[in-house]
Amino acid sequence: MRKLTVTCLFFTLLLLLSNNTFSQSDFFESPNFSEGQIDVNIGIGLIPTFYSGNRGLLPLNISGEYGITDDISVGGYIGFSTSRSSVINKNDVRYTYTIIGVRGSYHVDLDENLDAYFGLMLGYNRVGVRYDDDFLFPGYNPTRSSGIYSGFIGSRYHFNENMGVFAEVGYGISWLTFGFTTKL
Repeated sequence: MRKLTVTCLFFTLLLLLSNNTFSQSDFFESPNFSEGQIDVNIGIGLIPTFYSGNRGLLPLNISGEYGITDDISVGGYIGFSTSRSSVINKNDVRYTYTIIGVRGSYHVDLDENLDAYFGLMLGYNRVGVRYDDDFLFPGYNPTRSSGIYSGFIGSRYHFNENMGVFAEVGYGISWLTFGFTTKL
């Protein structure tokens, strides 16, 4: 948790400084992202953030963002994952994780078809627990649901004007996510 806090503080400081520093350089202007642009990402996670026992459904997420300037976007995030573990007498315990959040990103131009970005997310992580045998834990359904915050770094590579792929590293439903992206 301490590393996550330091990471978020670093990204916040970088975002605040970037508005003054990056805007003065043509290198950091992002023609791959513009005011009014809408992007939608659909991804699958490779390294689940939440894991209990055996793997269930690989982490899936969808995110969207709207360009409020040529460099800054805001949007939403929804992620979902499951896992299983066995307890006494090999009874299964199923966990579900759902993250819903809002994100803000700063976009950096690195290449003609590459939109690099970094940002912060504030959200809520809903954790559900379900037991196969209610006899062992009658009426017991613990959850560790809570508010979350995170930082992320990502990039999108566009094959054409509207379609491409993306990859992101950061705290969400998965530490590493990749998938498809489209401009609407």
